Amino acid sequence: MVGVVVSRLDDLAVLEATGTLPQNMNFATPPAEIAGFLDRSGITLPAPVAAPFDLGDGLRDEMAGAVVPVYCYE
Repeated sequence: MVGVVVSRLDDLAVLEATGTLPQNMNFATPPAEIAGFLDRSGITLPAPVAAPFDLGDGLRDEMAGAVVPVYCYE
């Protein structure tokens, strides 16, 4: 599994509170946390069928269609 859950800081709230706009303020959830959440939710992932690769090299074309946003509100 490769996954990152990202949220953004509320630019307007920070602007009102500090008088400045934040830049590049994003928050990610580690893959182990995502796997734990899916497990607790009864979601099982299929066994991997591809060799590991380095995301620093970019997302493989054959995988691009499988990348989707997942929104969870607890």
